[in-house]
Amino acid sequence: MLGTGASVNNYKGSYWEKIRDNYSVGINYWALHDFVPNYLMLEFIGNHDSLLDNVLMRRCSEFSKCNIVIKGNYLNSNNYKFINSRLNKIPDSLKKNMYLSKDFPIPGDNYTDFKKSVYLLHKLGFFGKKKKIDYLAQSRGTLIAAIIMGIKLGFKKIVLCGVDLNNCSNFYMSDYDYYKNKGYPLPSLEEFKNRENPSLRHWTDRDNHNIIKVSDSVKVMEEFFRKNFDVKIYVGSKESNLLPKVPQFKWN
Repeated sequence: MLGTGASVNNYKGSYWEKIRDNYSVGINYWALHDFVPNYLMLEFIGNHDSLLDNVLMRRCSEFSKCNIVIKGNYLNSNNYKFINSRLNKIPDSLKKNMYLSKDFPIPGDNYTDFKKSVYLLHKLGFFGKKKKIDYLAQSRGTLIAAIIMGIKLGFKKIVLCGVDLNNCSNFYMSDYDYYKNKGYPLPSLEEFKNRENPSLRHWTDRDNHNIIKVSDSVKVMEEFFRKNFDVKIYVGSKESNLLPKVPQFKWN
């Protein structure tokens, strides 16, 4: 799973060779990265973003063989008001491999309740490997939906790369000149700093009395799939805030 954390800028060539030799899922703004994954999962509906539209247009030939999964955002009709105008901006060469996922939120605003919900979904047979993925589920962001998609695709090891969470920095703003010179309409560094405050913990992992932190939901997933499906979930870097809740992958 390829997240946008700045730690991926420190990955060695051997890491990328291993990633290239396996299936990969790029999440949201991974579309800016030079490495083209097998899948892209995008928070597309209800998210009007000229940066992502620009990148998909510029790189349509590179992504022409990439499966693009558009999160359904719970199929809420309010999110679909501008779907046609958004789709009109997507090159036809990408639409042939583009899929809209049906998804729903996993109940549970704390570790205990979320864990109960995951086990209930298991009893209902939700996580079983299938020839056709019918539904996905998520909790506070795209990462959980991507993990569940990996489970349903039959992955036995899932490595969370660029899932740092201890700050709001990302690989393209941390290597600003490189990506700006590609012609991507990035915000200025000052604008990004004022909007995101890169030094703060990632917004999906901040304390919120009504929503479980993504690090806790990933920990539930790591424990559950390891015990019930013999699926191992790792982090790709020691820079991830998921350590030691989730073990670090040994690249060599």
